[in-house]
Amino acid sequence: MGARPAVPAAALAAMLAAAVLLVGCQRHDDGGDADAIVDATDAPAASADAAAPVPGDDDDGAPQQTLALDDQPAEDVPPATASGLQPPPSRETGPARVDGYGPLRIGMTAEQMRAAWTEQPALAAIGEPAEGSNCHYLRAGSGGESPAFMLEDDRFVRYDVSDPDIEAPGGGRVGVQGDAIRALYAGRYEAMPHKYVEGGQYLRVTGLGAGDAGGGDGVLVFVVDADGRVSAWRAGRAPQVDYVEGCS
Repeated sequence: MGARPAVPAAALAAMLAAAVLLVGCQRHDDGGDADAIVDATDAPAASADAAAPVPGDDDDGAPQQTLALDDQPAEDVPPATASGLQPPPSRETGPARVDGYGPLRIGMTAEQMRAAWTEQPALAAIGEPAEGSNCHYLRAGSGGESPAFMLEDDRFVRYDVSDPDIEAPGGGRVGVQGDAIRALYAGRYEAMPHKYVEGGQYLRVTGLGAGDAGGGDGVLVFVVDADGRVSAWRAGRAPQVDYVEGCS
């Protein structure tokens, strides 16, 4: 029997490699650990898809709502007080006003005036109305220094003051210079010559402003004598406040 030919070393190595590869393929087909291997790139992709919001409808079919940040208060907040925009305070610190005096209001009847005047002495008529006249005065007592309240057609329409202690609305008073009146009521007065006194004037003041009670239709008239001083003043409603002789 003859000798077998020798197998080259290179051919032997190739045969061994083929045998190993065949064994690996068989183990893979049997469902070994290779089935448990998961591509690492699949896991992050799935996780990202689950976390990201999906635009459109919710599972129940209702449209998704977008939440917006609201930094506004739930309740109305009152505006800050701006004192600079408020009207100036009224100068009417005493009983004298353009719409009346003390408890008396322009437009009251004589009966209403007597009921409202609770001070003493009580209001009393000054003389008797002239024949055919519907104008007369009431005054608290017989003293000439207290205001005289004019009524026409049984309505309070004006009052006259000669007492230097009574301050007029806006700051004027008997005894001050006419220049002081002009300064106090600058831009709001009209000067007219006195009917009987040469060099005298009437300073008629209107438009005392929103800060004064009754401002708008109330009128002040300061009587300035020849020496340039205020001798009397009156307040009330036109045309009665412009009667030079009062009820005469």
